[in-house]
Amino acid sequence: MVSITDVRRQVGAAAVNAHHLRIIIIVACATIFDGYDNFIPSYIIHFTRDEWHLSRSQAGFLVSSGLIGFMIGALGHGPIADRFGRKPTLVAALFVAGAFSTFTGLWAHSFPAFVILRILTGVGLGVILPLSTAYMNELMPTRVINVTTVLATGGYTIGGTLAGLAGFTLVSGFGWPILFLLGGSAVLLAFLCIAWLPESPLYLVGAGRNLEAAEVMQNLAPGSFDPRGALVLNEETKRKGSVALLLNAANRRITILIWTVESLVLFNAYALIGWIPTIMIQRGEAVASGFLFGALLQIASLLGGLTCSLFADLSGSQRAALAAWWALGTLSVIGLALINTHLTNILFVGISGMCVLGPLLVLNNLVAQSFETEVRSTAVGWALGIGRIGGIIGPVVAGWALQRSENTSLMFTVVACSGFMSIGAVLAIPRINSGTSPLG
Repeated sequence: MVSITDVRRQVGAAAVNAHHLRIIIIVACATIFDGYDNFIPSYIIHFTRDEWHLSRSQAGFLVSSGLIGFMIGALGHGPIADRFGRKPTLVAALFVAGAFSTFTGLWAHSFPAFVILRILTGVGLGVILPLSTAYMNELMPTRVINVTTVLATGGYTIGGTLAGLAGFTLVSGFGWPILFLLGGSAVLLAFLCIAWLPESPLYLVGAGRNLEAAEVMQNLAPGSFDPRGALVLNEETKRKGSVALLLNAANRRITILIWTVESLVLFNAYALIGWIPTIMIQRGEAVASGFLFGALLQIASLLGGLTCSLFADLSGSQRAALAAWWALGTLSVIGLALINTHLTNILFVGISGMCVLGPLLVLNNLVAQSFETEVRSTAVGWALGIGRIGGIIGPVVAGWALQRSENTSLMFTVVACSGFMSIGAVLAIPRINSGTSPLG
């Protein structure tokens, strides 16, 4: 009699081993490049705004332009990854992002050229974070899935921190193009992914590639199944990567709420990311200190992501964890609007990074766990892609607010209002029972 193994159940029940750790490290490196390349435009506003004769809204578009490409990549990659595999899609994204980041450093000598090259870079970057989130949810044990996914995708915030440190240490000596040339090393990581990353066993079983899935399972969950038996995935797999599944009657409400939350939170995140270095300089901080405030925002966001994920794992409620962290983050933004001293700037920027940016990784995990394997990459990609509309608008609206009010209070007030709306939207998302999804 042939034994039958539910591949999802065995992956979820496995003990963490060296293969899991290797996957976490490699995916973290990929998201480091993603975060680094996404955030370096924030550190060139100070140097290019006068040279290219840009208004504040146009300067905000230096950040937003990459997010247009990010939205394209995030929206478009899901059906590709759900149909053709997680690994080849991630490798292709790293090649695209690395190549066009290099081209930006070499050829972006004007505002139009910069915008075009950043859009093209963003197409590759837009794949990395949502695909990494879906990928980790298909490879990690269930009891540590929030923490391990945040550790891997938390590379995004480490990359943002490195962007700030690179801006602080390198730009004055080498010029701002050096930041983009360093981002081109993502191409090297693509080759490491080809050699060392496995394909998702859930994807492989869904695609009928059971022999390959068995090889991966022997590393992820050794001794948990009979390699001569059958591997099954107890999910519907006839409509891979179908966006229609996200908007059918059963899922429409949760999908629209998730898109709303992503848009509001990314509006807040990129308004802060795009303008905090410049605002701090405007508030009287030194230029180098302004860059370090940007790095503080990112370092704090990693701490926020880890603490929020731990609370989500321990409490069993991602929605409650997200709402609590965003409430504290919104209060810190109000503090920035009302008070301007060196110490309070450090305190409130740190709390904003921890509690506005940090929970984004947990939000992505909530999306991934809300949908089944056949549409998971599509769901996460579309959530981040639609959410990037808020990310694109955020720096531009923030620049407009700064142009209207030189004391920065209006800009922080706009972000705080969006923060309160994001709390209401996340609490309205239906609770997902452990081990189920709205598709089931």
